[in-house]
Amino acid sequence: MQVDHGFSQIWQMMFGDLKAYPVIPVMINCIADPMPSFRRARLLGEAFGEFARESGLKILFIGAGGLSHDPPVPSWAKADDQQKQFLLCGRNPGPEQRRAREERVTAAAIKYADTAQGVLAPDLEWDRKVLALLAAGDLAAFDQWTDQDVSAAGGCGGHEIRNWIAAYAAMKAVTSNYRMEVDYHEIVPLWLTGMAISRAK
Repeated sequence: MQVDHGFSQIWQMMFGDLKAYPVIPVMINCIADPMPSFRRARLLGEAFGEFARESGLKILFIGAGGLSHDPPVPSWAKADDQQKQFLLCGRNPGPEQRRAREERVTAAAIKYADTAQGVLAPDLEWDRKVLALLAAGDLAAFDQWTDQDVSAAGGCGGHEIRNWIAAYAAMKAVTSNYRMEVDYHEIVPLWLTGMAISRAK
C-alpha cells in the first residue's frame, strides 16, 4: 500500500520532507467493510503507545483524517463492476480519472453550498462531541459507537475518526495526563468537511 495525502501532506507541511524523520505509517481501514471496530482502533493505538513508552524514544503520534464529511464516493454494496475495479485497484488514477473524480466532488460541493442537498452536511455538533471525548481522554466511550451511527451523523468520511482515536489512545498509553488544545475547527462547505487541528502534550 502507498501512503496517501493523509500521511504525506501534514508531514510535508510540518517538516518540509517526508524523509525528515523516520516514519512508521499505520493503515487503519476507514473506507469499506469490514472496518475495525472503534474499540479495536483504540486498542491498536494503546499498543503503539506502550511500545513508545518502553522504547524511551521521542515519538510524535499523528492521526489524520476529516471529522464529519460525506464525499460522493461509491460504496462497495452499490458499486457497478467498473466502480468496484476502481475501488480495488484505483490508487493511481490517470489524468482523466483524476479529473472526473475532482469534477464530481466539486459539483457535489457546489450543490451542497448552494442548496445543502445531495450529500450529508458536515455536522459541527458531532465534530464537537468527538473532540470533547478526545480532550477528556474518555476514549473507551468510542467503544460503543457503531458504523451505522457514525455514517448517519458524521457521513461515510466520519469513519476517519478511527485515526484520531488511535493517536490519542497512543498518547494516553504514554501519559494519561495529556492536555489537548484545538487550534482550529470549522465547517468548510466547499470541501464538504468538518476540519480540525488538535494537539496534545
